Amino acid sequence: MDKYYDIVVVGGGPGGISCAYFAARAGLKVLLMEKHPRFGEPVCCAEGLSCSGLESVIPVKKSWINSNIEGAILVSPAGRQIIVHHPKAGYILDRPLFESDLAEMAEYYGAVVLTDARAESLIGSPDDGYKGISCVINKQSIEFFGEIIIGADGVESQVAQWAGWDTTLSLDDCDAGAQYLMDNVQLEYPEYAKFYVGYEIAPGGYAWVFPKGEGKANVGVGVAARYLREKSVQQYLDDFLANNMPRARILKKMGGVIPLTRRINPLVKKNIMLVGDAGHLTDPISGAGIANALLSGKLAAQKCIKYLRNEHRGYAALAEYENEWDKLKKRQHQIYLTAQKLYVTISDQDLEVLIEFINENMGDRTFKGIDVAKVLKSIIFHHPRLLVKAVEFLPQIFRR
Repeated sequence: MDKYYDIVVVGGGPGGISCAYFAARAGLKVLLMEKHPRFGEPVCCAEGLSCSGLESVIPVKKSWINSNIEGAILVSPAGRQIIVHHPKAGYILDRPLFESDLAEMAEYYGAVVLTDARAESLIGSPDDGYKGISCVINKQSIEFFGEIIIGADGVESQVAQWAGWDTTLSLDDCDAGAQYLMDNVQLEYPEYAKFYVGYEIAPGGYAWVFPKGEGKANVGVGVAARYLREKSVQQYLDDFLANNMPRARILKKMGGVIPLTRRINPLVKKNIMLVGDAGHLTDPISGAGIANALLSGKLAAQKCIKYLRNEHRGYAALAEYENEWDKLKKRQHQIYLTAQKLYVTISDQDLEVLIEFINENMGDRTFKGIDVAKVLKSIIFHHPRLLVKAVEFLPQIFRR
């Protein structure tokens, strides 16, 4: 096996695989390393993303999709139900199939793909530059070298930590999530994602039901970490199921930490780049990360191609990745982050008022597209108490 590559990608989630695929397709010599035996497992997310979030990055294969989402149902703390119709709103993926298939596509274009490969350390130093990765495969330590190292190894990225980034998350910067894959789930609207809000259900977060077809669904809760003193996130999920789905059966359990904060700054240090959750590029409102990971992987690959094909190389070409990300996502992310910081502070009474606003403006109506940032700004500016609170957060959110 060759030890020298243009790009070494550490982490085989959607961000890492996306980067490997687009770089290999352009003819670069790519190594993709995944620590688990299989891509996409264990599943640690709800597997949902918008149609545009997937289609704008890569052509969709029907085999990747468990179900098509045609709208959303929002349930208030008092049990009031609001339905918003949105044909082609999103997809619920078969994430293991999706990621393994995309990795095979990268391999088809020449990428070397390794599973059960656990990274141990970076090779090199901050002063002289990092030249590769030391990893363990079949209990043997092996070194691989690359001109560019991609950190795609999740929220608590070791690549980032080894290179000197501070990836620490405070209690205000994350949610704890717990989810079960369930069957025998009775759904009145099997093509609609369903969301429950309220302090008793998921303080500072929400509960979700994402249908996967054939009576199956991903059912989970995300709870703001600051509220986990009373009981664990799994207890919140179990209580939610007891009250709402007593007949559903658990097939698999999963959980994890969801970063809801500003992106890592910077995203690039010399020849090391962070993509997906490693760069904390999740959506602060929903905690969703697949679409942003796919996009960040593609953007990073494009900058790698430019850097490696330029005879007068300079790390500035890689740093353009960060500028491109901010051009596409910074403003949206700031609005989402403001809304998220407000959301964790408001009462159930405030939530009822907000849901009434949503009902008046969107309830039982059909939309071809929804500008979430515009809706969030409208909610904040039409709710005096939220507007006052928002002013307190603006200096923090817009300081960069």
